[in-house]
Amino acid sequence: MVHIDGMEVRPGDLLHGDENGITVIPAAIAAQVAAKAIEHREMEQERLQEILGPDFHTQFETVTEYR
Repeated sequence: MVHIDGMEVRPGDLLHGDENGITVIPAAIAAQVAAKAIEHREMEQERLQEILGPDFHTQFETVTEYR
């Protein structure tokens, strides 16, 4: 085990870092966290495909026709 700036990191733990900082994902729940991340990513990809699809803008036509 090591301590990094107050964080306790054990063998097998995952570290996730981005522009906001770093977090430790304990090895005991790493598989669950990864599964949820994949699930979330898939939902985001589905939504992105809807947004980029040819019919996405039609939902706004009735809102803007009264302006």
